[in-house]
Amino acid sequence: MRGPDDKWAEAVLTRIKSVNDHLAADALYHKQCSVNFRTTRGIPQAYQPSSETAKADKGRPADKRRTEAFKKVVEYFKEFDDEQITLTDMCTKMEDYLDSGTQAYTEKHMRQKLESHFGDEIMITCIKEKRNVVTFRSVAEKILKQFAESKQETDSEKEILG
Repeated sequence: MRGPDDKWAEAVLTRIKSVNDHLAADALYHKQCSVNFRTTRGIPQAYQPSSETAKADKGRPADKRRTEAFKKVVEYFKEFDDEQITLTDMCTKMEDYLDSGTQAYTEKHMRQKLESHFGDEIMITCIKEKRNVVTFRSVAEKILKQFAESKQETDSEKEILG
């Protein structure tokens, strides 16, 4: 009998419980798996599931040079958070950090990476003629607050003069 902490047994039990008609579901095991399961041996090497890290590494492998350049762009953005910087500016800045043979991210990919990295901390908007201006939400809130306060002061001055 298999032990209570046996992950393979738990996985098999879960699969069995989730199917009503095992014949219709083709619930067959490889002969070697069946023997190993009943004799409390492990899953045969040929049928081992891929490791968890292999499952997590789907898609194109990350380019370390581009990843490092992106990190530098993020640091630059944090340092100069009061400037109006666009996605185009960020892609250009990334090019500065890369060798001539390596391409920077596209604006679309840069946007995705920034949104993934910062989440709700940033806003990407259009300001006048500038498209895709990246701003920290806290900086935008500060600017709006200052604008509202200056508008109130202007309105108060008009009342006094008027």
